[in-house]
Amino acid sequence: MHGKNRTIASAGLFILGAFLQGAVGSGPAVGVSPVKKVEVLPESDGLRPGGSMRLVIKVSLGREFHVNSHVPNAEYLIPTSVEVVALDGLQAGEWEYPEPQTKKFAFSEEPLSIYEGSFMIRGALIAPSETSPSQKQVRLALKYQACTAERCYPPKKEEVSLAVRVISRETPTKPLHPELFRSLGSPTSDAGDGC
Repeated sequence: MHGKNRTIASAGLFILGAFLQGAVGSGPAVGVSPVKKVEVLPESDGLRPGGSMRLVIKVSLGREFHVNSHVPNAEYLIPTSVEVVALDGLQAGEWEYPEPQTKKFAFSEEPLSIYEGSFMIRGALIAPSETSPSQKQVRLALKYQACTAERCYPPKKEEVSLAVRVISRETPTKPLHPELFRSLGSPTSDAGDGC
């Protein structure tokens, strides 16, 4: 077996071993969760028909944990991603994932592409032009695989929800989390009609 293939095989066996260990209850200590908090932060308190509204999914990890990036640099690693569970008649734009860090761990000969600490995933909600003023309930899920410096745990899913108020085109709106969205710069698409 070539050196590169041997490395991939060894790493794959490590991950498989981690899954088996997790399956028999040898995960983190009771009360220790890899993800400390997942929250959805909208740009505005209202969304107009035919418009869009930016939002951020903010993830805070426990100090000893990291998760794989959205595009891991090894096939056996499970990416971090956002899954749409329910949009209640709205639409979701493309998700924009942060730049990952590259870090070396004991279980891999090659540096891995990861997120650690706190990170944000950007997205947008869109109201079709025929949407009537109403209250919508959006449900999203963060899918991830958490690891420490020594081992990885089975993949998990954290579901979060957001109440979205669809308003008439004449109704004024109030900006939410202005400092956060100001730091992110201008939206890549015209979201002004939704705010």
